[in-house]
Amino acid sequence: MNAGWINVSFWLSLVTNLVVFSGVLSLFYWVRGDMTNDWIARHRLAIELGISFTFHAYLFMEALTNTYLGPHAFGLHWTFLNLIIVACLLFNIVLQSRIQLVFSIVTTILYVAMASAHYSVTGVALTALLVAMQIWFNRYGDWVRHARWSYHLVAIAYAVCSVATVYTMSPATLDGWFWVRQIVAFLIVNTAMGEYALALRRRNDRIDNYYDEAIMDPLTGIKNMGTFNTDVHRLYDRYQRTGAPYIMYELDIDYFKHVNDTYGHPVGNVVLQRVAETLRELADDLENEASVYRMGGEEFSLVVQGEGAEGNIESAKRIGREIMSRIDALRFAAANTEFGINVSIGLERVVPEDNNYLDIYNKADKYLYLSKQNGRDAITFDGDTFERVHFGANVGR
Repeated sequence: MNAGWINVSFWLSLVTNLVVFSGVLSLFYWVRGDMTNDWIARHRLAIELGISFTFHAYLFMEALTNTYLGPHAFGLHWTFLNLIIVACLLFNIVLQSRIQLVFSIVTTILYVAMASAHYSVTGVALTALLVAMQIWFNRYGDWVRHARWSYHLVAIAYAVCSVATVYTMSPATLDGWFWVRQIVAFLIVNTAMGEYALALRRRNDRIDNYYDEAIMDPLTGIKNMGTFNTDVHRLYDRYQRTGAPYIMYELDIDYFKHVNDTYGHPVGNVVLQRVAETLRELADDLENEASVYRMGGEEFSLVVQGEGAEGNIESAKRIGREIMSRIDALRFAAANTEFGINVSIGLERVVPEDNNYLDIYNKADKYLYLSKQNGRDAITFDGDTFERVHFGANVGR
């Protein structure tokens, strides 16, 4: 075969490899980093595994086709073997999934079995070593990814073992230029795709940081009002479609200005942080999914899903009492004295008469200020203010 055309084929294959692999990695890391699509968030691992499986299956079939149509197990170039080696390494160290590991082991054994001209003890031992290496970097993927040198060291070791396995099982007479060509191709593919994957991961990390800053309150570490609007809008849309209920508590720390004026704003910040932490712990203790938000200043919101139907109003009131009890139990030390705080609460549930997602908030906020007008340290629901003693028992798991 003409050497010139072999070189043209080699470089075109290499460029195609890089383009296809970079596209797969772009899709994979887009799914991995997407924070806005609920469906993707719920099925993220399954989608990531699907991308990995599909790409591996494609490479597997292409490699076998290349093998059977070429003069030996390496084909004209070991184009797809390079991709299989790098893909297996990258997807295992990133996903660290047992399902991914099992799939990699099965495809490795199948590839070796179908590409082998004969079996030998050395070939079987090398195949076992390949499997052991896959188990290792699936388990210790974080260490492999930690630094460039560790990734490239593992990649070269894995590539050497892979090529040695195929060559042992299906030996062929190969000239020196063939080996130079393929080793250069592997180094280019591995370096380019490893660095591209690293760049995509760092981009996702930056996006995650920006996302956290956008949705979280920096002082208390809970969700902010912007996230509240997004979440409640989504809950209202779901309620319109499915009737899934939810309830909302708007609460405000009583006499918080007095705390700031008496003990100073740093102490006031500690109070806000402790209240946020208490509400977050309560949300975690509830049987139903719940989210906590800082609405601004000393005002907070707790939204509980799956509550609010007619038969659950008493349960909603018990949650209100638990909020008040836990916050009442908090103690703060400042200026050689100890003090506590109370909260006023407005409670409302979503109802068919609500015209938009903010109706429930407007009513809960109105009931909150009714609680304040009626003496504070109380909860108001549907226009009626109740003192703490009228609520039921504590709630939790």
